Amino acid sequence: MSPLAPVVVHVTAADLDAAQRAVLERVAAREDSCAHYLFHVGGGRGPQVPGLRVQRVHAPFDWPMLGAGLLRRAVLARVPAGPPRIVHVWTPTAARWAVGLADDVTAMLFEVPPALDAAALRAWLRDVPLASAALACPLSAVRARLEAVGVPRRQCLIVPPLVDVVALEAADRVAARARCGLSDGDTAVLILPPVERGSGAFYAAWAGMLVEKVRRDVRFVLPLGSSESSRIERLVRACEHRWMFRTVDPDVSLPDLVAAADLAAFLALGPVRPFGLAAALAAGRALVATDNAAVRELRGDRGATWWCAPHDPKDAARALLAALEAPAEARVVSDLVAAAAREAFSPEAVRTVYAAAYAELAAIR
Repeated sequence: MSPLAPVVVHVTAADLDAAQRAVLERVAAREDSCAHYLFHVGGGRGPQVPGLRVQRVHAPFDWPMLGAGLLRRAVLARVPAGPPRIVHVWTPTAARWAVGLADDVTAMLFEVPPALDAAALRAWLRDVPLASAALACPLSAVRARLEAVGVPRRQCLIVPPLVDVVALEAADRVAARARCGLSDGDTAVLILPPVERGSGAFYAAWAGMLVEKVRRDVRFVLPLGSSESSRIERLVRACEHRWMFRTVDPDVSLPDLVAAADLAAFLALGPVRPFGLAAALAAGRALVATDNAAVRELRGDRGATWWCAPHDPKDAARALLAALEAPAEARVVSDLVAAAAREAFSPEAVRTVYAAAYAELAAIR
């Protein structure tokens, strides 16, 4: 490692999800030119990243000023002061702890929560020292929202969603379907993660119960592990449609989920992190989707898509039935198209974006 190569300090908190953890593991890989340190603030054990020791920083109670001071003291004690120091802040909770480092480091990189509206973005930006910070956006639509509240475009970078290409190509469809509780005669529609309020998963489940009136072979695969998935479970239980849903524990990987599916549903109501959508495109799955920024941006010319209106389970059911009743060849995504998606969303592509950002931030001072 060059003496002037930047040191990257990653700050995480309990609101780091599995998809972000996968990105962190790739970004902090030892083969790059940076030295990486990992600090986990607040509760929980923190992410387990091969080759990195997790430095846990705990405050006895939730007071941002106290947490910021404790993290600052820990970072200054453990991270060398010579090389440029970049602080990579992964979650909103981590941001509240990390702001105390702004005057002690070269620059900071913040992951932008995609679902925030203009008012929430302004509130979140109060914790961001913009003079020496960059903002990582999962979509150009998120960057546009930042620009609308006054953030210069030069401080925003767009990071493609990461797909574990090796795991995707190695996924065994037969075994994956068995893990999801699917039988040979089932037609599986995957409700793509993230399963959260803005993702439209609730409307996908609602539409599924309408589809059942025509296609009793269809099974909807619902990833568990969120408050929204619990809300959907209550809905299908109240409507006595549990038999047509296959609820899947969080330990079933995203590559296995898309391998098991015949069709994917992504009915997002606004910007959400598009890691599930990217995996479906890279796996060559046809898509039923609302016309939103994530689909337009990532899909491009990739694959067959049936469109529906947001907030409209009847229209979603219409699109699902149209896709299910279409000839099989209409739902086939070519190997060439899927390969292009795998290249665009590969770990190498994501790592390249972050490496360039670290190098640019290291040159600020």
